Amino acid sequence: MPDKPFDDKEDEKWITVGGKKIQVDTAEEAEERTREKLPSARGEKESATKEALKAYEPRYGLIKSIFKIREEVVFDKYDKTGIIFGLDGEFVKIVCGNRTLRVEKNHVFKKSELLGDRHWDTLTKADRVKELGFFNISKEYSNQNWGNLPYEIREHLLKNVSPAGTTTSTTGIHNPVYNPINEEKSVSDRIDEEIKRQHEDANKDETKSKD
Repeated sequence: MPDKPFDDKEDEKWITVGGKKIQVDTAEEAEERTREKLPSARGEKESATKEALKAYEPRYGLIKSIFKIREEVVFDKYDKTGIIFGLDGEFVKIVCGNRTLRVEKNHVFKKSELLGDRHWDTLTKADRVKELGFFNISKEYSNQNWGNLPYEIREHLLKNVSPAGTTTSTTGIHNPVYNPINEEKSVSDRIDEEIKRQHEDANKDETKSKD
């Protein structure tokens, strides 16, 4: 009968990982078990995706604020900005760069109503509760869309982002719009220029067709 292998207790190596004792055979194995695992690319992507989803939650059947001609708006999940030049039922006509677009009202938001960089109607319920908490307003209002919120609450929420001495209410005096792309031009000037450009393009096309 073969001899039983001799167990040398002094040569045993134990380490603690996550509160548990684990026996290891070599120094390399001990290093491998205690080395901090690098985050996977997939895990980082999933985390980033979850963060991005928090920024914009699409909602439908919203009671929207009344859109007015020449108001500056954002759309396409805040990626695009433009100026209203007309309304068409459930669509808003927008001048965006050198194009004119028809965008569904649900996806268009007034720049003057943004709470920082987002609109109330696209916030998650958790983020709405946070916004209300800044002013000690009941979280029960987190279930209401912007059009259903009492006027006073909308004013409180917008005070966080409005410059001192101005108002963002639809019934207020004046709501300045910061326009970093065309700081030297007013919104009205930009619309007038766009309309003029479109007329010139139409005249050019007409002349070409005659030739």
